Amino acid sequence: MSEAQELADAEEAARCGNDIVRAADRGLLGAVRHLLRTVPGAAAAKDDWGRRRTALHWAAGEGHGEICRVLLAAGAEVDARTDVSGTPLHEAADKGHGEICRVLLAAGAQVDARDDSGETPLHWAVAESGQVEVVNLLLEAKASVTVKDDKGRTPLDHARTQGKDEVVKILESAA
Repeated sequence: MSEAQELADAEEAARCGNDIVRAADRGLLGAVRHLLRTVPGAAAAKDDWGRRRTALHWAAGEGHGEICRVLLAAGAEVDARTDVSGTPLHEAADKGHGEICRVLLAAGAQVDARDDSGETPLHWAVAESGQVEVVNLLLEAKASVTVKDDKGRTPLDHARTQGKDEVVKILESAA
């Protein structure tokens, strides 16, 4: 990407709040690169309008794989926490972004990180997206199928109550 395109992306991000978090959310790769080069500490910046998510949380949740890679290469914390203790892996699993889950796991993301409700990325993948690809990916990374959230529910319990039969079969065979 040219310097001119990066600058144009940075100007676009400025119209949207002028920070790396908004650029990552909108998928503005050039702006993210520019801000990482010019703003000290940009890789660790958190939003101030939501759940205190980092740019990596936003990029992971929106499926922006290249932005995730750039942020990680710039030192973004792979297991950064929101105000409810969700990680970027929680966000990617929640939205069913298998590629992003792979990137985060390869960067050392904790597969069984727990949020404030005791839920792991596997809980989020089952409860929200029910994506078979992401469930299988997390299981391959040794995600626990028996871990219980604060209400005593396992990922399998979530799958059963939501009628996600294919996921139930996968989790039963992994248990």
